[in-house]
Amino acid sequence: MATTTTGPRILLVDDDRAVLQTYLRALRESAPLFACDGIAARKILSETVVDVVVCDLEMPGMSGLDLMRWAKEHCPHPEWIVISGQGTLDSAVQALKLGAFDFICKPVQSALQLQTVVTNAARHKALVADITERRAMEVAIRESERQLRQLVENLPELAWSARADGHVDFYNRRWYDYTGTTFAQMEGWGWKSAHSPEMVDQGVENWMRSLRTGEPFEMEFPLRA
Repeated sequence: MATTTTGPRILLVDDDRAVLQTYLRALRESAPLFACDGIAARKILSETVVDVVVCDLEMPGMSGLDLMRWAKEHCPHPEWIVISGQGTLDSAVQALKLGAFDFICKPVQSALQLQTVVTNAARHKALVADITERRAMEVAIRESERQLRQLVENLPELAWSARADGHVDFYNRRWYDYTGTTFAQMEGWGWKSAHSPEMVDQGVENWMRSLRTGEPFEMEFPLRA
């Protein structure tokens, strides 16, 4: 029967099978993936989306640092927790420079220690992903607004927009070309000066009623020559 989990996808990498089994027992509720060497881990990372990698640094063939360097180019998304013995602290520092979230000195003191570090790494990844998504949404919104404004700017008709309180905050280029005014003259309620005096009071009344009721504002009135 396949095991499913809604939590973070974790990959454990260590060439010591006894140590690997210890990690698997500590994190069994997360149903982690595992690999016994860097080559096998690279294959998993190239085929599967992984959130957190717990990786020994000293492995034959492909070391943990080599795996991190490869992953930084090909799948830079996981958070990395490196496992380092006392004699490999320089490698741990290099791993941190490569972007590792944290490192644990061997031997791991307890299941709780490993669980805590992995949980923190997963939370950090989720937070970074949320911030990245929000920034992407903000960029998309700004781009959409830019495209809309560009479209309105090039309309042959006179166009404007206003805030909820009736303060007009935008006119398109056609408005300025036609009226010979500037934004400083027109901002807010300055538009009244561009209309025929006999129509201004009616225009303001209709506009205020539209603001109160939410009904569309529709009115034909001449502009000053």
